Amino acid sequence: MKLFTFTLVLSLLAFVSLSQAQDDAINWDEVIKCAKVGTKVVATLVRTYIPDLRIYLNCIDYTPPPNPTNSLYGYVRAAFELLKRSVEGNIQCLVTPIQKGINVLKPSIAKLEEFKCIPK
Repeated sequence: MKLFTFTLVLSLLAFVSLSQAQDDAINWDEVIKCAKVGTKVVATLVRTYIPDLRIYLNCIDYTPPPNPTNSLYGYVRAAFELLKRSVEGNIQCLVTPIQKGINVLKPSIAKLEEFKCIPK
């Protein structure tokens, strides 16, 4: 959780420093609206995908290594095993969480377009 908070604060600082470098005036009301939508999307995805991830791992019969090493090689090996089982296993296990994610994101994408959060 500390990593998520740290990333959020760092992103906000980067956004503010980059926005101050621009010559345009910033409409903070629009920024706040877009930030609210983004926060709700992230919270909804986290709430939705943590249980789905556990169901997915059970579906493809993946158990993480009991004694993972703190080296990059250990993480790469575990990620490779997960990807290999995902490809070789039941593909429906992968399709269902993706469809759930799309259903969660559809209303948020409409709001982001309505508020014009992502410039063209």
